[in-house]
Amino acid sequence: MKHTKLSRLVLSAITALALSACGGDDLENKETTQGDLSDIQVYKADSSYSSTIAECVRAESESDYCQLSTLPLIGMVFNDPGIPQVMDRVVVSHSWMGERFEELLYEFPQDMLPLFKGVTAIVIDADIRPAYYAPGTGAIYLDPAFLWLSVNEKQTINTKEDYRAGFDDPLAFRQLNRYLTSDGQAAYSYQSLEDNSTREIDDITLLVARLLLHELAHANDFAPPENIQNLSPNSTLIEAIEGLENNWVSSRLNDDTPLNSNTMFSLAGVMYRGNDPSIEDLEITASEVGEAFADDGASDDYAYTTEFEDLAMLFEATMMKYFFDADYELAFTSVPEDPRYCNYYQIGWGERNRLGHESVKPRAQFAASILLPDTEFGDFFDTLDAPTEISGDWCLENVVLGQQKASILEIQQVTPADLLRPYL
Repeated sequence: MKHTKLSRLVLSAITALALSACGGDDLENKETTQGDLSDIQVYKADSSYSSTIAECVRAESESDYCQLSTLPLIGMVFNDPGIPQVMDRVVVSHSWMGERFEELLYEFPQDMLPLFKGVTAIVIDADIRPAYYAPGTGAIYLDPAFLWLSVNEKQTINTKEDYRAGFDDPLAFRQLNRYLTSDGQAAYSYQSLEDNSTREIDDITLLVARLLLHELAHANDFAPPENIQNLSPNSTLIEAIEGLENNWVSSRLNDDTPLNSNTMFSLAGVMYRGNDPSIEDLEITASEVGEAFADDGASDDYAYTTEFEDLAMLFEATMMKYFFDADYELAFTSVPEDPRYCNYYQIGWGERNRLGHESVKPRAQFAASILLPDTEFGDFFDTLDAPTEISGDWCLENVVLGQQKASILEIQQVTPADLLRPYL
């Protein structure tokens, strides 16, 4: 395969980057792995694809990719897929993962279902971290750390650290992010895989929705709804969509309204791809990062890793607001003295509801209208509030005991969900 933008995405999507730094343009030279998918099997034994789907989604090279005649995109078979059609394409390492995924599909707005037209399969395996989309197989690969409810369930999940953890250690700031409900509460719950905590379905619904909306944006970027029915079943997906490069939604977005901050491109390379930081990267403060980011058109700094992530972050934040009225909040903060607790993260620059920014809103509207063309957004974008500046520390305002500030043991702990994107 020639080293096109798409081939670089294939590799970056399944890359476990070594902690030694390397330029982002050298991803082709990285060792790649999907994690161990040897134990996956189709969740529904009576699925039409039960004999082929597991092998197809394990493929790691061009010679092994299945043709679309063997494992088509869901949208090549169904114009209006329902939950049973989606569940036919679920592959898991443990049966509870499929049960939970189906339960969540019934919790989500049914207007999300058309997004599954752009995938061949949904893979949930104990060894996947972080989640990713692979255009070689056309599948999305989900980390079950976001799906468990019971202690028994989470004990089946690999506790390995996200390979990107620590990439930002040399920098003089940190970036945090979260979704908040309309009353300012955290939109989801995230607990350790290594304790006895449990969760309810309501604790994870928006957490998993975030994950899905991001990965489904990737899938529908390369196989836009308008093009799915025209894909040749006699080719692999990657062969079929390489010819659509000019029609990829991310390409059109980048051509029309590209991101421009060289400072943010450099910092994102360090934070998310493990690049060596420059002297300027090492010296920049949280408030200066905010200045470099504020007036560009990105919804999030992760957008500066690739144009694909730019699109996916825009779509994710838009649909979390549209479907769940959840506001995205991000901040660049000081390096904390104690990284466990929110009060040690002092905000140098931060915003809530960046979607309402004049540079971000038209880009988000473009992304949403192409990826979900049959959804009626009405006056959604017209009535978006302008961003709200946030300051102080990263603690939510409701953490109080009577009229007294909570003690250090009662102050909210900062979780991996605040510090790392749960996906590629």
